[in-house]
Amino acid sequence: MKTTASMFSFEQSPYFELPNQVMGDLAGTACVVLKVPSQTGKDLAWYTELPTPNGFVTMRDLRVGDVLYSMDGSKTRVTFKTGAQYNPMFRVHFDDGTYLDAGEDHRWLAVQMNSSYGRGDEAVYTTREMFSAMESKRGKRSWFCRGKARSVFSIRVPEAVEGVDAELPIEPYVLGAWLGDGHSHCGIVYKSISDLAEMFPDEPILRFDSEVDSSRCPHVKPRGLTSSLRALNLLQNKHIPSAYLNASKSQRIELLRGLMDTDGTVSKGRVTWTQKSQRLTSDVCALLCSLGIKCHVRSVKKSIRSSGFVGEYSEIGFCTDLQVFRLERKRCKQTPTRRIDCHWRYIRRIEPIPTVESYCIQVDHPSHTFLAGRQYCVTHNTETLINMLGWIVEYDRANTLLIMDTKTSGIALSKNRIRPFLRDVCGLDYSKTASSKGKDNDHSMNAVDLGIGRGANVKIGSSRCAGDLCSTPVKYLLMDELDRWQQEIRGEGDPISLAFQRQLRFRGMTVMCSTPTLEDGRINKYFKQGTCETWCAVCKCGAFMPCRWADIDWSDPSEPTIACKECGQVYTETDIKGLDHEYSPPANAEPFKDNFGRIWRSFEVFGTLCHSFYSWKSLRDYEIQALKTGEASYQSFVNTRLAEIYKPRDELSVELPALMRECRDDYSPYDLPVEVDFLCAGIDTHDNCLFVEVVGFSKDGREHWGVEYFVAPYDLQAPGGIRDCLEMLATKAYARVDGVEMKIALSFIDSGGHRTNEVYTMAARSSRMMAIKGIASSRDKQDPLIRKLSKVSLNGNVKGKTHLLVLGVNAGKDALFDMEVRTITGDRCLHYWAGGGYDKTYFAGLLSEKKVGGKWIAPQRGSTPNEPLDCRVYAMAAAEYYLTKIIPRGLDPDYRRRNMAKKVSKKAEKEQEQIVIEEQKPYNGEEREVEAPCTPKPVDNSASKYEQF
Repeated sequence: MKTTASMFSFEQSPYFELPNQVMGDLAGTACVVLKVPSQTGKDLAWYTELPTPNGFVTMRDLRVGDVLYSMDGSKTRVTFKTGAQYNPMFRVHFDDGTYLDAGEDHRWLAVQMNSSYGRGDEAVYTTREMFSAMESKRGKRSWFCRGKARSVFSIRVPEAVEGVDAELPIEPYVLGAWLGDGHSHCGIVYKSISDLAEMFPDEPILRFDSEVDSSRCPHVKPRGLTSSLRALNLLQNKHIPSAYLNASKSQRIELLRGLMDTDGTVSKGRVTWTQKSQRLTSDVCALLCSLGIKCHVRSVKKSIRSSGFVGEYSEIGFCTDLQVFRLERKRCKQTPTRRIDCHWRYIRRIEPIPTVESYCIQVDHPSHTFLAGRQYCVTHNTETLINMLGWIVEYDRANTLLIMDTKTSGIALSKNRIRPFLRDVCGLDYSKTASSKGKDNDHSMNAVDLGIGRGANVKIGSSRCAGDLCSTPVKYLLMDELDRWQQEIRGEGDPISLAFQRQLRFRGMTVMCSTPTLEDGRINKYFKQGTCETWCAVCKCGAFMPCRWADIDWSDPSEPTIACKECGQVYTETDIKGLDHEYSPPANAEPFKDNFGRIWRSFEVFGTLCHSFYSWKSLRDYEIQALKTGEASYQSFVNTRLAEIYKPRDELSVELPALMRECRDDYSPYDLPVEVDFLCAGIDTHDNCLFVEVVGFSKDGREHWGVEYFVAPYDLQAPGGIRDCLEMLATKAYARVDGVEMKIALSFIDSGGHRTNEVYTMAARSSRMMAIKGIASSRDKQDPLIRKLSKVSLNGNVKGKTHLLVLGVNAGKDALFDMEVRTITGDRCLHYWAGGGYDKTYFAGLLSEKKVGGKWIAPQRGSTPNEPLDCRVYAMAAAEYYLTKIIPRGLDPDYRRRNMAKKVSKKAEKEQEQIVIEEQKPYNGEEREVEAPCTPKPVDNSASKYEQF
């Protein structure tokens, strides 16, 4: 048995030390309740490609809700994605020549090799842990074989991914044969007569074709193949279309057989495939990896007998038990492989690389794994109860029941976490952790019943199976993720009540651990019955500071602060994490007691304090991204990252007087704050008027200043009509307090319902106006604010097309509502001045819609109008489009001109400062020349023609 110091180290998670100590207080404590943040996924570089049913997508482009693949080939859904991170990065090189760039805390489900060529069991390692282990072995003689360094870690090659059964225009086998030995200009496949007869039994074998005069070799020309190849853009462009790479497993196998029957060979069980095209070689590698086949690529030189020309070719080699040939002469030579290395991808070296933008995701698969890279490499995403289990093994080996939400989760936890923990930390041999029936070490057989010595077992059950909850009496009962449990087991009752019955014979201990969800969630209910102790930072005055997310002051986004409510002392994040931390005194003086008089202890940890590897600014970025994604994503952020109770928007409300009081500021449209970086307008169209709001935005778009809200009527009988009104808006100019003149950078005008063709015509003529159409998402699906860009035709006498942008208005309303909530709670991000149409009627319209049951309900006809809300959402959408599409491409000449004026002004200020410094130097009798300060050139804002966006 290893020492206790090595087993229980709380340097990274000190908030678990006290709950672990309470485990020994069986005389006074009956239950321990823990509300903690969820375990976190780790980061991969932004350019890492992930396989999905629709093709490869980079980490940057991945969205919550997208489908990935797990290590068993099944589909898994992305439940959370962080914002951009900049953590230390490593490049992990594998023995097949591929690599992945991952953060130092990225988790891998790997096997560590020992010095006697023995293979351990799969466990979770971080990139930093693997790097340190490999560095410690560097230079040791025992880790070299035949002059080459041996691998310390290996990762299992995943199973074949499921794919999608698709209707393909060309049979996969035919396409594979054409890609291997087909004519690149037409649908002809060359091969020997005997091979063609076996490969294409229904096709006539030809020796001459008018399309290819020089062809005298036997060939076939399947009907319709040329036209299908042309439709897929494959003529003179050989590659595997993405539809075939993402097809079902059987379709991909047939595609591979067509490739191997033409250009593949087999010798001593090893299959090779040779091709000159680099793109086709890359596609074939991706095809093999999607079928769970590990392959190697090397460059070879081959000569042509007739000309003696020597060329560079790429050769793919692999061994597999899958039959990859249809031709009998090749199929009989392929034998099942016995090589173990075909099922493992070995890590050759790990090296630090410069920090790059990276992202972290979570998936909902029970194994917490997903595939990354074109090599389909297994990585792990996202340790409380395991620590408790370690205490039981160390001090009091007794029957223990660990209940997970599902059976699959329990099996995965046993294989990947508990068994390696018992072996590496607790010092238990694998033979001793097998079940009492003495069966072999097959994890799937013995995953739910582990022997820990002294006649005691750890049983892992499911909250959905009454048989697991009504088994042998236990002394220790560990329950994980209570808020995911079903309310009742059919015909049996509440699963928690059933589990409690297992402890009637013992005066044992119950541990409940879960990430909180809603106010009426199970873990929150049991937490309130306990002592209610919160992990806090201890202020210098001695007060306890729990550091909830709402307590953080974001007045300066670059350096958020939090103040002690007792003495008013202000701390930065670095100061807070440098203070002493401990649990606050019990807030509940009368916790629940059992029949023996033992109390319930409950502990709460907020993510703002325990996430040592996440800064507050990173959490803020995650919050903003979650708000843009939708309410479900935002709830995941609040629960898993902050470990706080999520209150649905249905339960939140913004009072009109509070909003009007907290958001008022002293400025005007011609005296805007210098923080205003650009202006956008949202326009709601009616039959005889336009509702317009001009809004100023900060450089990152996270802070708004209301500039002007007004109703612009127009005469339907006048020649200009709506056109004159919109042209007036385009030419109107505002000004900042520093004298910079500002015009509306981009306007979004509603085209759905009123004056649609006139709006399209104006949008086509103006470079700073875009027609939009708002779509309300369904309850089960949350669309992003910028949903889809398309083109529409103009009607009437005007010919041509214009852009139409479809908006997911629910996402914009959600984001605006959260900004309103933050504004009235002290984090001011909305600003309005006293005039400009921002009266009580405007604010009533801004709050006119309510969210009920996940859906925004518009006011009834004749009640408070909602035009102010629509205009603000359109302006927010224009700002997001301007920041993401216009600015990165440098398409706004006014923005470039303003930035140039700023640079010239700063240069003049520096020169003036230098002159003052020179004048203040002591005079030594020599004459010195003083240059006149540089006067900035006036900025020309009179240009009327702008580049098209």
